[in-house]
Amino acid sequence: MMDGLGDATGFWMVAAMLAGGIAILLTLSLLFARRTPPEPELARDVSLYRQQLAGIGKDEARGALAGAEAQRLRAEIGRRLLEADRQNRRAVSDAGSPRDLVLAVGVIVIAVAGAVFLYLQLGRPGQPDLPMATRLAEAEARMATRPSQAVYVANLPPIIPAEPEPDMVEPLQKLRETVDPAVTDNLQGLGLRATIEARLGNYADAILAQRRLIEVRGSKASATDYSFLTLLLVEQASGYVSPEAEAEVVRGLGLDGRAGLGRVADLLLAAAQGFQPRGEDRAVLTALPPVSEATGPLFLFAGELYAQGGRPDRAFALWRPLIEQGPQDGFWVPRLRDQIRAAAWFAGAWDYQLPEAEAAAGDQALRGPGAEDIAAAAGKSEAEIGEMAAGMVAGLGARLQSEGGSGAEWAQLIRGLVVLGRMEEARDMLTRARSAWPEEPGESGAAERALIEAAAKAIPAAEVTP
Repeated sequence: MMDGLGDATGFWMVAAMLAGGIAILLTLSLLFARRTPPEPELARDVSLYRQQLAGIGKDEARGALAGAEAQRLRAEIGRRLLEADRQNRRAVSDAGSPRDLVLAVGVIVIAVAGAVFLYLQLGRPGQPDLPMATRLAEAEARMATRPSQAVYVANLPPIIPAEPEPDMVEPLQKLRETVDPAVTDNLQGLGLRATIEARLGNYADAILAQRRLIEVRGSKASATDYSFLTLLLVEQASGYVSPEAEAEVVRGLGLDGRAGLGRVADLLLAAAQGFQPRGEDRAVLTALPPVSEATGPLFLFAGELYAQGGRPDRAFALWRPLIEQGPQDGFWVPRLRDQIRAAAWFAGAWDYQLPEAEAAAGDQALRGPGAEDIAAAAGKSEAEIGEMAAGMVAGLGARLQSEGGSGAEWAQLIRGLVVLGRMEEARDMLTRARSAWPEEPGESGAAERALIEAAAKAIPAAEVTP
């Protein structure tokens, strides 16, 4: 415990001087109180009685008082004077007694010793100075040497995949046989397999399929593709943003490695503090893709990378546009509203105020198709796939109109009709969904309604009537 005392001589000297100075001031205040006690009320009584004695003598000399009466008054006032003087001397003697002084000094000594003892037990006496530059360098070193995806996942409890629904077993098996991520170029099959494997918890297979999809698309790979792959990697690692997930974030945002990501974070933080970027810095921010449903996960996990690496200031810079400018029905909104305040405090934005919350649409990141979609991808032609998709949408619509359903199911139906290009039917189903889930108080109803309104955004504006 005491090994580091010699490494902090300056600290202990300052601490000792402060403690000693406070102890001396307290002791001197006690001594001063002892030597100059406050004048008690009894002292004024003594003065009054003496004046009364002098007045009796004058009255007797003028003949205003008889001798016997004057003698009686003198005796009574003299008795009171002696009693008041005795009490006054006792009060003066009690003020600042040696016993009280010793007790007070003892309390001061014990308090100082106790403070030193507690610091030695709970503090870090040998902790050296930690300048900002050193802390930033340490954070960068931690991020550079953090474990890879494979190493981190290997140390986690194994994820037990879910069993597919009975009507999905055969189509899923056929999909796995016909869509091999190692060789296939079937984009639809790869996308469906990545989504289905993710829903079941087979993240390793889902990651292989999504990576192959991005490889096949090449330069045409979208931010949505990179966002989904990043999400799969983070889900597999139970929230940990690995170097592999970081690489997909950087690629999805079109940046040049972590250095480019760090530069963007610093520029965003400076802009939030009122500094206007110019020249090349302005060009870097202009080239950054806007915050949207497609890029939201990229900004989310870019900030999470820095939050885990000890740079909450950069995390705040990347999360702020996401929470202020991004879609409010994104799955990241609830978690960010809980985290961004702490990041803002560390970034120096102590008075940061969150925008007003809107109804969140819940976590829809891993929603996916059913058995029909899997079968469609397993060797079906484009026409056959279209027919099966139309049949699936028709079946879902019939069930919802007859039996009702959740907001998520109505949203799925609306999106399906939009994909098929049937905008009039989509608008009609949106009206029915709003009737089934009206705007009423209550968290459950609000969440269902938010899912429906999020799906409504897929219909062209001219087709939507609130």
